Amino acid sequence: MTVPIAGRGPQILAVYGLFTALTTLTVSLRTYCRAFVGTNCFGWDDGLTVVAWIFFVCYSSFAIAGAHHGTGQHAWNIHPASDIPVGLKFWWLCEPLYVLSNMGIKASIGVMLLRLTIDPIHRYTIYVTLVITELFSLGFFFLFIFQCQPSSYFWTRYVDGSGECIDPRITIGFTYAYSAITCAGDWIYAILPMILVWNLQMPRTQKLFVGGVLAMGAIASAATIARIPYISTMKDTDDFLYATTDVALWSCCETGLGITACCCATLRPLFRTWLKPLATHRLSPSSRNGASRAQEQHGVARVTGNAGHYRQPSKEFGMGKNSIMCNTSLNVSDEVELVSKGSEQNDEAIQGGDKAHNYRHRW
Repeated sequence: MTVPIAGRGPQILAVYGLFTALTTLTVSLRTYCRAFVGTNCFGWDDGLTVVAWIFFVCYSSFAIAGAHHGTGQHAWNIHPASDIPVGLKFWWLCEPLYVLSNMGIKASIGVMLLRLTIDPIHRYTIYVTLVITELFSLGFFFLFIFQCQPSSYFWTRYVDGSGECIDPRITIGFTYAYSAITCAGDWIYAILPMILVWNLQMPRTQKLFVGGVLAMGAIASAATIARIPYISTMKDTDDFLYATTDVALWSCCETGLGITACCCATLRPLFRTWLKPLATHRLSPSSRNGASRAQEQHGVARVTGNAGHYRQPSKEFGMGKNSIMCNTSLNVSDEVELVSKGSEQNDEAIQGGDKAHNYRHRW
């Protein structure tokens, strides 16, 4: 049996419905782009994004179901009162799925950045950030599952169930710590791409654009920060379904924005494919033939300069120093036009740069 959706229930339906649709669209586009456009290489970061999306869809489904059983309403307005434990059960199911979804998307961003750099310091930073955020998230996952013994006491305590729960202040304190650690991880993942592209020989505006696109996953931290003032409402056990509405809404925004932004950062090859007919129409036949010959002669697009050179390998798998990885879906060569009047001179510089070998990033 369900109860009429009232109070802040419509907000629950709107926000979760919006981000379910948005993440489904962007994950589908990313999957298509990586599997069928350009490199045709579906990597580990893409797989982790899909896993995160699956957990998020389950999480959203339970949240929407909870809205039909009192989530977003005051306890004294829910009739029959027997629906309160049902709403609490759906709320309990949402929290572990929320954590698992975030673990998937953080891991996806970390793996993507590992595929973009071979600099030891950068890779060490990514590994440390990834391990800390994932382990702490896993601890938060188990804390929430076992905060009550038995677990069902979380929702049966309102209908004379038997059991016990830990002090809510412990859960709240852990949630604050979880928010702080995930925010720090998001900002590390946001700053690293700017460092990766800063030494590239391209206009500053293009550097900001490329780094900004790669750092889009940090957008989720805005929702994490916005949720912090409402975490303390989790101690209101008497009117829990209404008091924690803001926590539920911002948690959805955090995960939904993270998945959406991470996917959007990989869609440039797809947009270029869609816009290619327009660009081709503007080129003269001689220009197209010249461009085709240049692409055949140079299967690897590279940028050289004082900082070294950046290349786009054909296919790579793994993450080791001698490994072979798939091309990332977002390439620096997509942002830098190598066709210029001095192309022949650039080719000679590239060949000389291979011997210099000062600093290299694989794209």
